[in-house]
Amino acid sequence: MLKKMKLAPRLGLAFGVMLALLVGLGLFALSQMDALSRLNADLYEHPFAVKGAALAVDASIVKINNHINVMSDSGDANAISAELAKAADLQRQVKEHFRIIHERFLGHPSLRLRAEERFTRLMAVAREVAALAGAGDLEAAQAKAKGEGVAATMEAVAAMGRVRAFAEGKAAEFFAASERASAQAMVAVWLAMAVALLTGLALTMLFARSIVLPAKEIAAAAEAVAGGDLSRRIGYHGDDEIGQMAESLRRMLAGVIGEGQSIKNGFTVPFWTADKNLALTFMNQAAAAIASDITGLGPERIVGRLTVSEALADEAGMVAVLAADCLASGQKQQAEVSFNHAGARTILHLTTSRLLDQNGLVIGVMGVGVDITARRQAEVALRQREALLNDVGALARIGGWEVDTVSGQGKWTAATYDICEYDPGQPSPPVDEFVESYLPEYRAGIASKIKNLMELDQPLLFEAQFVTAKGNLKWARVQGRAEREGGRCTRIFGAFQDITEQKRAGEERKLLEAQLRQSQKMEAIGTLAGGVAHDFNNILSAIIGYVELALLDSAGDEALRGNLEQVLKSSWRARDLVAQLLAYSRKQLLSMSTFGLDEVVGRNEAMLRRIVGEDIDLEVNLSPFTGVVRADVSQLEQVLLNLVANARDAMPTGGKITLETDNVHLDENYAARHAEATVGPHVMLAVSDNGPGMDSQTQERIFDPFFTTKGAGKGTGLGLAMVYGIVKQHGGSIYVYSEPGQGSTFKIYLPRVTAPSGDLAEPALLAQPVGGHETILLVEDDDVVRDFSGRMLERLGYVVLAAADGDDALRLAAATERVDLLLTDVIMPRMSGKELARRLSAQRPEIKVLYISGYTDNVIAHHGVLDAGVAFLQKPAALHALAAKVRQVLDA
Repeated sequence: MLKKMKLAPRLGLAFGVMLALLVGLGLFALSQMDALSRLNADLYEHPFAVKGAALAVDASIVKINNHINVMSDSGDANAISAELAKAADLQRQVKEHFRIIHERFLGHPSLRLRAEERFTRLMAVAREVAALAGAGDLEAAQAKAKGEGVAATMEAVAAMGRVRAFAEGKAAEFFAASERASAQAMVAVWLAMAVALLTGLALTMLFARSIVLPAKEIAAAAEAVAGGDLSRRIGYHGDDEIGQMAESLRRMLAGVIGEGQSIKNGFTVPFWTADKNLALTFMNQAAAAIASDITGLGPERIVGRLTVSEALADEAGMVAVLAADCLASGQKQQAEVSFNHAGARTILHLTTSRLLDQNGLVIGVMGVGVDITARRQAEVALRQREALLNDVGALARIGGWEVDTVSGQGKWTAATYDICEYDPGQPSPPVDEFVESYLPEYRAGIASKIKNLMELDQPLLFEAQFVTAKGNLKWARVQGRAEREGGRCTRIFGAFQDITEQKRAGEERKLLEAQLRQSQKMEAIGTLAGGVAHDFNNILSAIIGYVELALLDSAGDEALRGNLEQVLKSSWRARDLVAQLLAYSRKQLLSMSTFGLDEVVGRNEAMLRRIVGEDIDLEVNLSPFTGVVRADVSQLEQVLLNLVANARDAMPTGGKITLETDNVHLDENYAARHAEATVGPHVMLAVSDNGPGMDSQTQERIFDPFFTTKGAGKGTGLGLAMVYGIVKQHGGSIYVYSEPGQGSTFKIYLPRVTAPSGDLAEPALLAQPVGGHETILLVEDDDVVRDFSGRMLERLGYVVLAAADGDDALRLAAATERVDLLLTDVIMPRMSGKELARRLSAQRPEIKVLYISGYTDNVIAHHGVLDAGVAFLQKPAALHALAAKVRQVLDA
């Protein structure tokens, strides 16, 4: 049939077939490029837009959390309002970002709605913290900020992370679809070109006999073009049909070149080709922009002149390496490459593949790069946010945790690893394993709470002690929530806070509060004791004084003397009761000296054995090197006597009492556990018994005044209270150690001094009262006490001038030529005894001064120690004591 056709129709037919194929090829290529373009558009319009909005929301969440922390620490209403306003501005920005997410988010709406709910909760916490801080309740504001504020922040960040993760997943799907579409387009184009080539070859063979030399030339040209030589030209020209065919073929080749260029330039990502020597043969617009920015040359001066390494020189020189490796190995090569392009750093995912001719021979290499700069920047931003959260968690000692309940895999933040002292390189332990790190008394409750969280959706919240990986004991506050899908718990997560310091501070606060209560109680008892001591001792002074006068006048009347002696004994017991109150409140006067506690125990041992009786074994263990203390020996003897007597009373059927002394050093750890202890060297006195012991409730009140466990009429409840007061007045501390059925031990710690020990003076024997003939100015505001005191002094032979107050005393002194001794009360209205003595001493430097009082109130003594050079007699005073003291002062 072809032989019957003329050359022109045959060529026309062949040309028509070829043209149809090429047109179909072009349309098909354009349709593939359009599909690829739409995929790229969807990639940028949907996932990247949502991801960008999600990143912006994340940044706003962190800023709002910072505003919450600032508000919780501020007591300034204006500052709080300013911070809340900033948070509100951020909320308006977040609403706009959520609008973008709402319009373009391709995932399930519940993800977006959950993120919006978490953000709304965070804003609610911000307003609540602002309200608490504005009301001045900074402690509650800080607690809410560190508790609900941190939890709401982490939940909001986690919710936005899931939105972002979905968007990144969609971006990956679109990118994969784009790569598949690109590959399919290339395959289709090459397939179509191959079909066109085969068709051309078939037509050439049909016309070979009638078209000899021109046909060979045309065939050679077509073969060269098919091999990639687009610069080849057909030189034959003529007016015959072959010439027309040659002209038509030239137009066809021009169309092929144009279409190929259109296809290559249609790629929105950088695309280039190079020959086997890596000389560039083509660059699309995107690739040419990068090359021009690197070389400073236009595309026309790059293609065909520069190599890949010269025109596309990335930071690490990887482009040329990938192209060379692809040619050498025949395998597709992929890597990330970076360029400094358009004033910024551009990161491409570059893929290189070999170019083959129709015979499968390698003629070059091509490269396609996908811009992943935004993805890498987002990953860097995410890592920075995670680092920020870790830094904030480390500062606040708050970590995060989560557990995938389906797989059992867990995850901790860096702060949690730090708190638990685990190696960050090791995986977080399973839930059941970590529960075992809590102390045994907490484990069952924690396991139950975790079960309720997963099964009943009950929020997790508890505080417990646990042992870290390094064996340290810490306190933790744990909060948690559950995440469910289809009614099934798929994830639990929450916060893990180190509250060891808060717990320690709480214990210290309790100790300080107890110490404050004890101090206030001491102050109240001291105030009471001061008032009682002054007035009651005046009353006792009168009673004792008049009874002693009556005893002096009752010689021969034994019945009367017996009654008077009973009154005198009762008066002395009343005086001792007041002395015990003063001892507890640390307001008694002390006579200080240096000595060893073993000396006190040693010289009182015989008396103590008589006190405990035959049914009780008294064991004395004294250290041979016990240090020296500075104290009032009579007061410490009273302490020893009371403790031994108390131990004896606890063992009515017999037992054992042990006395011990030793040198000890109280360190910071001991002082931290015992609020009243002081750091430094001390001497210890311990009194132990093997009696019935005491429970904790009794131990808490054992030193309270008037508290006693003895029966009615068997104790005043002031014995141990007096012991406590004496020890504290000497700067020491006392502690009781006891358990029911295990006996009791009282340990006293007194500060050790370096002064040498003095010899303890033996108690002076009472001598017959000695009087004199000197003139004594007696000043006493109590009429009764002044009357009997004057009578007693006159009986001793002294001349007595009696005055009711300081002014009266000054008038009497001014009217009297000679005054040898001023005997004055300390606490008096209008003018104290000390002020009176100062004025009289200024007028009469030779006058002697003797103070007598039941309570000095720090007028002539401080911290229980008399001022230097002061002579003092404690009320109530017996006749022989008054006589001896007056004689001692006058003879000094």
